[in-house]
Amino acid sequence: MTPVRLDLACELGREFVGTIRPDVPLSSLSSWKIGGNADWFALPRDEPSLHSLLTIVNREGLKCLIIGGGTNILFSDSGYRGVIIRLGRDFDAVKPDGTNLKAGAAATMKKLADTALKHGLSGVEPVAGIPGTAGGAAFVNAGAFGISFLDRIIHIDGIHLDGSPFTVKDIPSRYRSGISNRSGIITGMTVQLRGERSQTILESMNYFNNRRIQSQPLDEASAGCTFKNPEGEGAGRLIDSLGLKGLRAGGAEVSRKHANFIVNRDNATARDVLNLIRRIRREVSARYGILLDIEVAILDEFGAERIGTGDGSPEM
Repeated sequence: MTPVRLDLACELGREFVGTIRPDVPLSSLSSWKIGGNADWFALPRDEPSLHSLLTIVNREGLKCLIIGGGTNILFSDSGYRGVIIRLGRDFDAVKPDGTNLKAGAAATMKKLADTALKHGLSGVEPVAGIPGTAGGAAFVNAGAFGISFLDRIIHIDGIHLDGSPFTVKDIPSRYRSGISNRSGIITGMTVQLRGERSQTILESMNYFNNRRIQSQPLDEASAGCTFKNPEGEGAGRLIDSLGLKGLRAGGAEVSRKHANFIVNRDNATARDVLNLIRRIRREVSARYGILLDIEVAILDEFGAERIGTGDGSPEM
């Protein structure tokens, strides 16, 4: 672990309610179960604690990275030199507001969907099975079955890293492109839904969940779809057509169930995953002339995103 200039836990003291720990394995914070150790992990329970944490992080010039459920991230094998922040308990409330839902950013997508079902509100059934949090899903505009999450969001609240608040309205929704304010922390949102019979909502949720179970490796460690779908085409179909299901690099493997998933088969490293990504992109480009764009966030040890949309060679 790279030494930091202060003991965060002691510095925060009584002002901070939540959890803060040094030298935390990123593999425990990622659905891929990959990554070295972070210098610090902080879980502020409420907004005052988040403000206190950001004050110290800014004062000391520390890097920080905000994550949701860690379901769309490939962390570096070298870890992260700074503070990983995940929002805590007071950020996970979901409450009805007429035909809308007010949701905290730390609420899981499952909790969001279950609350909608309980109150007879329809509109999130296709995305109900997306893993991770509502804040993370809004940040990247996660989607499924032709629906993007931002299609349903009409208002976002958040905090800039300097502690000042921000609000986003009139939110454009583009395929796998999240909110434009990427320098802040989403803390909550308003999701616009419509009234419907609970039985109809439940049947719709079950339909989409069954489709996921049948087509996706939900029981294996992955980060969901690795590549964005090219316009008018499916990335998984292209990869499958090249016979790449089951292809391995170290402990990483192209899923035998869905070719657009890379699974952690046997203690995979980030380098293993990247080697598979490079191989897939080369072969798809050579056969079809299409350079697949990466959907997951690939981070180095300083939090810089290495997505590589040009020559297809992200480095860690």
